Amino acid sequence: MVLEATCQVIILRPYFRNVGKRLVKTPKVYFADVGTLCYLAGLKDAKHAMSGPMGGAIFETAVVGEMARRPSGRGEQPQLYFWRTSTGVEVDLVVETAGKLIPIEVKSSATPAEGLLSR
Repeated sequence: MVLEATCQVIILRPYFRNVGKRLVKTPKVYFADVGTLCYLAGLKDAKHAMSGPMGGAIFETAVVGEMARRPSGRGEQPQLYFWRTSTGVEVDLVVETAGKLIPIEVKSSATPAEGLLSR
């Protein structure tokens, strides 16, 4: 894909070791630049962007972009994935480093809902 090759978008592929029917295999696409995302969405300032209905998606885009840039700056290929079942259980970001997996759940809220804590 041209947009990925020119670093305009980040393609986050699903993590799976054993391919099963219950895992989602479609990749997620993020803009590499949050400013481009906000411009295309018609959002003019940070306060409007984060308080609106796209606030969580914008924050997730910023986190994924930062996590992708850090290893690249050291000349390393970032090993970033996401994980989701067909029933909707999801981990936003899975970082593979030194043979270990680090799951990261991205939330823009300072006070997560009770249901998020019990998963």
